[in-house]
Amino acid sequence: MKEIVEAIQSLSSVYEVLAKNTNLIFNALKTKDYKTKDSLEEQLQELYALKERAEIYLIHLVKEKANSLNLDDRRIEAILDIYPNGEEKMLVQYELEKMLSKIQQFQFYLKRNIEFAKSFIEVKGKELEFMFEAVQREQYQMNGPMLLNEDL
Repeated sequence: MKEIVEAIQSLSSVYEVLAKNTNLIFNALKTKDYKTKDSLEEQLQELYALKERAEIYLIHLVKEKANSLNLDDRRIEAILDIYPNGEEKMLVQYELEKMLSKIQQFQFYLKRNIEFAKSFIEVKGKELEFMFEAVQREQYQMNGPMLLNEDL
């Protein structure tokens, strides 16, 4: 069980770094620091690969433990249901809860980034629509010469 606890802790720390990185990407987007955002996104790809390896390793350990206990159900919950050592069982449950909290934090930041990106796209779309209408007015010489806002 010690290996499983260590694998959970490892995966948990990857999710913690993913959450921090995702939050930094949001801050970079807010401040329009696209160079930092691009750098963070490159790091994010490496973190996803690390997360995948940690997940595969944890799954492998859980399956091995289930096999050694002759269980048909190869989920960690099934192992914990029959595992005799209460202290180790509680430690695994504690580490799982910590990991789930970090996963939820990561998911929160990720959803926030997606919503921010959606609103940014909508704003840009409206700006482009405004510019297109201004060009049309200019072409038809409606409302005088085309004036473009400096921000657009």
